[in-house]
Amino acid sequence: MVGYTKTERSEYLRRWGVQPEYPIGHPVHEETHFPMLDRVSIESVPHHLVAFDDLGRAKTPHSTGVHFFRHDQKFRGHLEDPAGFANKYEKFKVLLSLDVSIGQGMTRFQRMQRIYDSRTTAVVWQKYGHIVIPTMRWATLDDLEYVCDGVPQSSVIAVGWLGLASDLEKATIFKQGIPELVALLNPAAIMVYGCTQGQAEAMVGSSTQVFGYPTPMRERSLHMKQVNSLKTLDF
Repeated sequence: MVGYTKTERSEYLRRWGVQPEYPIGHPVHEETHFPMLDRVSIESVPHHLVAFDDLGRAKTPHSTGVHFFRHDQKFRGHLEDPAGFANKYEKFKVLLSLDVSIGQGMTRFQRMQRIYDSRTTAVVWQKYGHIVIPTMRWATLDDLEYVCDGVPQSSVIAVGWLGLASDLEKATIFKQGIPELVALLNPAAIMVYGCTQGQAEAMVGSSTQVFGYPTPMRERSLHMKQVNSLKTLDF
């Protein structure tokens, strides 16, 4: 791997709009120029998900995926130097693309730029041998016009439910966007982080296979309920 100073990397990014390790000539969408991602089969869906900054929780990395459902500032370094983190996750089954924030207060161009940055990082990781599942995010339903660009048909995609349950407007936009996402991409499966399998199935419906991944806190809560239930039965 060729090393670059921070100044050299910043200058290359400013001039060309991609990181130095990005494969020049990589296929892009004809309108938005979002890079085309590799199709991911349903066999690649991980049994578990772990946050990039909490890898110690992974008991079986070979069957675990790494997610980035964290504040953008925490994974800023991955955007600035994606190749520098490629080896860090080599033991894990898949990576989810960076879950960059886009808000209604941003211009359309700003939102598109954020998605573009996430996708180019994903392509760099693909170059280093990782399977990368695109994380889909939208602030308005109109965002779906470009958010799906570069994502192959009949592939696996991921979405995050974190923080939406307490925000009615965002939750509504999220739930309204799911069927449109399915219609546009015909995904082989949707991974939903932040809720249980039952909650995920209720949101997505039966037309597409769905996998729910509760947060660590939710997992502990479910485990305690099971333990208490068993204690009651024993009594």
